[in-house]
Amino acid sequence: SNIINFWVSPTNNLGANFSPIFINDNNISIQCKGYNASGQLGLGHTTSPQTAFSTLNTTTFHPNNVLNIWTFSSTASGFTVIQTTNNRIWFSGANTNGVFGNNSTTSSSSFVDVTSFWGNLFLPIQSLLGSMATSAFCIIHRKNGTQDILHISGILSTAAGNIPVNVSLSFLQPGETISQLTFSGN
Repeated sequence: SNIINFWVSPTNNLGANFSPIFINDNNISIQCKGYNASGQLGLGHTTSPQTAFSTLNTTTFHPNNVLNIWTFSSTASGFTVIQTTNNRIWFSGANTNGVFGNNSTTSSSSFVDVTSFWGNLFLPIQSLLGSMATSAFCIIHRKNGTQDILHISGILSTAAGNIPVNVSLSFLQPGETISQLTFSGN
């Protein structure tokens, strides 16, 4: 097979398990395998395919429909975010601290469309940060023209009901923009 693109969790502390990996297999399908105890592979179950790759739903997640995949794992759980070409946002896995931002803390082993909870903006994601474990959070940065938009969910959100918070960017000076999000800390 020809691998066109791949996405892997930045975690390397999973012990006997290994980080989730997603590959674009010759523009035929998105294949995945690895740690799946929370359903973060979005396959509809929590079995971890360790040796053979499994295929994501090719209707919704055909390689031509997927812009990017982010996956976050800890030794106990994980979640994955997919952005499709129509700029919809999909989450799967552990919804710890309401990280999906869908007004719930219910986890899902299948991908859930949460676009309407994240501002219903249908804008490309510029950058995304996430963390798993007890301090689970997700920060999504998008742009509308020259306007930067940040939404935060999970432990960093101050909203009641586990919905993303639109962060005021009043600290930016006229003409300043956000180029990329980075994370520093534990």
